[in-house]
Order: sequence, then structure tokens, then C-alpha cells
Amino acid sequence: MRKLVCMFVLGLSALAPLAQAGAPTVAGSWNISFSLEPNRSAGATQCIVFTASAGTVAGVSTSGTWTSPSFPGWSGQWIQLGDHVRWFGITGSLATAESGNMVNHNAFEGVSFNHFSTANAMTSSAGSWTGTRVSSCRQSEEEAGAGDPSH
Repeated sequence: MRKLVCMFVLGLSALAPLAQAGAPTVAGSWNISFSLEPNRSAGATQCIVFTASAGTVAGVSTSGTWTSPSFPGWSGQWIQLGDHVRWFGITGSLATAESGNMVNHNAFEGVSFNHFSTANAMTSSAGSWTGTRVSSCRQSEEEAGAGDPSH
């Protein structure tokens, strides 16, 4: 019986890398559409490029940096733990924190986001968001760091 249990456990551990290889990853380009509190009204859609840099953020193996070509000057870091992804950053004097879950390779559901002033910690915007994978992002012609990327 002990030998059978050991063989079962070893068999499962051998399959783990195969399961992880097919797991959705946030690395790539995404259109992120914001829904604003208090009424979940439609906000802006920004394109975000997530670049993998394993272990660079808090030692997390699935992590990296991100930038927003559609909102110049907005950038930060991300971590992915299983299907849960957190990304956070700054643009001008506005700090941002987003949290969500991978649905599949092409869809991303945002549980919440908070954008707030670095000077006084006052909230600029909050709500939820959704993401759709795209092949690439277009560069904006706006000036860097102007306003809140969710508006």
C-alpha cells in the first residue's frame, strides 16, 4: 500500500510542470477597461504591456514590469500567483493598485482597482476592470502622466 501511495504522489508531481505550462499568464499586451464606482459607469480603456522578469518582484517567480503605451508615464510591477494577478504602479503624482484573476489565456477579470494621490492619499478613482488580450498596443500622443488613467 505504501508503495502504491508513493507511486501515485510521484506521478502527480511529474504532471505538475505540464499543468503549469498550460496555465494562463498575464505576460503580453492587454486592453484594460475600467468600471468606475459608485455606479460601475464606463471609464477609460488603456492598453497595458506586461513583461515577465522572473523573480524580480518580491522574489515571486511569475512577476515583472508593465507599461502603458496608451497612457504614457504610467508603469509599474506585477506578480502572478496561480490565476491571481496584482499590478501596481505610478503616473505623475498618482499611485495605482489593481487586483484580478486570469479567466483564460485571453481574458482577465479585475476584482478591484484604486487610484490615489501620492501627496495626500486621497482617492482619485476606484472600481473594477476587465482585460482582453491584444496582439499589440498603440502609442498615445498624449503627454506623460496627465490625469487618471481610468477616466
